[in-house]
Amino acid sequence: MAKTCNKCKNKFPAKIEIDGRIRNLNNRKYCLSCSPFGQHNTSQLEKAKRDKEKSKRSCHTCQKIFISNRQIRCASCIYKTRIECRIKKVYDMVGTYCWFCGYDRGLKGSSVLEFHHVIPEEKKHGLDSRTLAMYSWDKIEKELQKCCSLCCRCHRELHAGLIDKKYINSIYVKRWKEIKAV
Repeated sequence: MAKTCNKCKNKFPAKIEIDGRIRNLNNRKYCLSCSPFGQHNTSQLEKAKRDKEKSKRSCHTCQKIFISNRQIRCASCIYKTRIECRIKKVYDMVGTYCWFCGYDRGLKGSSVLEFHHVIPEEKKHGLDSRTLAMYSWDKIEKELQKCCSLCCRCHRELHAGLIDKKYINSIYVKRWKEIKAV
């Protein structure tokens, strides 16, 4: 019974004599010219086959063409979705309003809100969209607990010295006690 090589599509025998012994080739995927006997080189052939199988696909979200063998969405859509989910999770936790003046426009207005590090010396990184996508949720949550949510105006006034830092610290402590209690 002859077998067909997966690479060159040539037929090869199921049994053959090599070095004076009859060898069973039933389990082979490749002929002896593509994969010489005893050289254990099929991993290169399998890798080449996998690379060939990677095909161009259309992203289910944005219809952009990308190359992948498994994913249904392009990397930029995956990244964007991750950021959106993290932003929603952050604002579900701290609220979508300024802790000082109460400014609130819901999740759409969250771009106006900023996170003020109450103790600047403990700041490891900011909380922008890139940070939200890069770091694990545990790191983001630890950094978030060092901050209070302020609208851009209150944040600028605080840094300009128009708002008392002690008052912001008291709001920070009170608000995080409420968040942790929930």
